[in-house]
Order: sequence, then C-alpha cells, then structure tokens
Amino acid sequence: MAPSTPDGAETPLSGATNAFEAIAPYYDLLMRDIPYRRWLGYILRLYRHYRGRSLCPGARVLDLACGTGTVSLLLAARGLEVTGIDASAAMIQQAQAKRRGTSGRLEFHTQDASTFDIEGPAYDLVISLFDSLNYLTTPVDLQRTLERVSHTLKAEGLFIFDINTEHALRTKMFDQADLRESEPIRYRWVSDYEPEERLCTVHMDFWVSSDGASRWFKETHIQRAYDDEEIHDLMKRAELTVLGQHRAYTFEMPDTDTDRIFYIAARESKS
Repeated sequence: MAPSTPDGAETPLSGATNAFEAIAPYYDLLMRDIPYRRWLGYILRLYRHYRGRSLCPGARVLDLACGTGTVSLLLAARGLEVTGIDASAAMIQQAQAKRRGTSGRLEFHTQDASTFDIEGPAYDLVISLFDSLNYLTTPVDLQRTLERVSHTLKAEGLFIFDINTEHALRTKMFDQADLRESEPIRYRWVSDYEPEERLCTVHMDFWVSSDGASRWFKETHIQRAYDDEEIHDLMKRAELTVLGQHRAYTFEMPDTDTDRIFYIAARESKS
C-alpha cells in the first residue's frame, strides 16, 4: 500500500524542498545498496589507463560534490590525501560525523562547485561523481566549475566526472518508487523534462518510519542535460582537454542510448 499523502495523518518531518537538505540524515540509508567500492575501482582503473600508473599513497584528491563523504573515506583509507567539498551544509555535516575516529588525511568543506577555493598544493586527481555536475543548471555555472578545476589541477593531473545524458533525463530515468512498508525509508520520484530548456525537475517524496510513526518530507531536484559538443566546448574554454569518454563503468564509447557518460580530462598542454 502506498504511504499516505502529505494531507494524511502523517507528521511532516520537514517542509524543505532544497536538494540534499532534508534527505541528508537519511542519504546513506537510501544509498545503502550502492556498490561504492566497485565504482571507486572503476575510477582508479580509468586513472591507471590514462596515466599509465596507479595513484600512489600520498597523492592529493579533490572530491567535488562529495555528499556524505563515502567515496572520500574510501580514498583516504587507501592512503590518499583527500579533500571533499559540497554545497550542502547538511551533507557535509554527515560527512564530518563519519570522519570522526578515522585515520588518514581527510577534510571536508561546505563550498559551491563553481566558486570553490581550497588552499594547498594542486591535486593529482579531481573527481565529481553521481551526476553531480548535472545540478549546475546553466552553462555559465558549469564553465566556472571547470575553470576552478583547471586552476586546482596539477599539470599532469586528471579530472574524472560522470554526467547524465539527455537520453536519461528525457526517458524519465528518475521516475521510480519503493513503497514497501518493510523499508525504513520509502520514496516516490516523479520527473518532468523540458526539452527547450533541457531541464529535468524531479519531485521527490520520502517517508521515514521510526518508533511506529511515519513522517513525510519532500525535495525538488533540478538537473540540466548537456550534450557532448557543449561539454567539449566548455572544457576548451576552461583550458581542459578531453582525453576520453566512456559509457559508465565500461571502457566502451557512448552511443545514443547511453544514460551516463564518464569523461576523463586534463589541463591543456602549454607547449
């Protein structure tokens, strides 16, 4: 049976609609089945493929839009020096809590991707995962982000990120639900894609069960679709060069039915 509507007998947990604010305390619960280690292994294989060597312990990594820091923590456990940034203070609060009691050089900051400024040496690797860059809903914001990445990346460093394609957003990839009463968190997502603006608005309802009560909250997420030509153009303007692009979690080239693409980029050579 579907949960009650917000007009029902449930207690509203939050009226917040900002992305990654109300969901932050429950994000790891929602993502508990995600194979993070396997995804990280893919990133490290991409690095090794395009650089001809593995990341050495002590290498510096920037996790852009790090969320609750799960990938950052896994990287730090490998002996890497990791900085995680995210625009959501609520998500960073969760990351900071997970960091307590861990070893390794790891820090988290609440900063916007398009304006971030981190002190210290340049990075060997910058990553942005889980379609985070789709949340930059104007080409100007994406270009500013790419410029910040270019500025903070070592000359021989790599920038690896994934992005949802227009095919994914247009075919309602986000429309999904898990309303099983046995689940501690239930959800229903409904999306609306505007082809002229290339914007996908996702209305997310969540129900959290605790102490015999069910509480409801909602968030509204907006993503923009960027086509391949646009991404290459914005990268070039930011003095970044695309070294390769692949269907997610493979080394195959994307096609018209690809939902998610990984891009591998480096700073333009000045020689």
